[in-house]
Amino acid sequence: YIPGFGFFTAPATFAFSSEPGSISDVMESEGSFAVFRLDSVSAEGRIPFDEVEDQIEQKLKLAKQMDYAKAMADDTYLKVEKGSPFDQIASLNEKVTLVGPASWKLSESFPSIGRSPSVIGGLLSSEPGDLLPPLEISRGYAIVKFEDRDEFDQSDWEVKKDVIANELRGVRGNAALQEFLSELREHSKIVDNRGYYF
Repeated sequence: YIPGFGFFTAPATFAFSSEPGSISDVMESEGSFAVFRLDSVSAEGRIPFDEVEDQIEQKLKLAKQMDYAKAMADDTYLKVEKGSPFDQIASLNEKVTLVGPASWKLSESFPSIGRSPSVIGGLLSSEPGDLLPPLEISRGYAIVKFEDRDEFDQSDWEVKKDVIANELRGVRGNAALQEFLSELREHSKIVDNRGYYF
């Protein structure tokens, strides 16, 4: 992928078969003609720290924010367990957002939470009246009071079960693929053979 050109393999072929300072022939992409000059070749090895410093800083900030959110969620959970109303806690702390009371299907996106697997799993493994401990979501943690559930609709299930099964298979397949790729990355030795393909 080349910014401004999109997926454009000809420059890569030129780069991997040329020396620094070389100039390409005219190349045609979908929307333009271009001439490329191979300026330099990056040495193999680790990416220099100054090139990834911003990414590392963002990851560390996010980790700190999640740690802070977890501590706040744990504290809030204890207060609710002891009888403090949700609305009172939210009114005293601007970082706590009260959502609801509300009624949603598990297949829908919850307001301010999104479609969170941890919330869905927590609700499925609970009974009405349960207070779920802090559940990690994309932007922090959620504490859910499970009030009630609708009765099972057999006719609706018969209509939707195949679609739901396909969705769950897709989610499970994606999770398995991500786990496989993570495992592969951790235990692989990378050899750059792109020059043979471009």
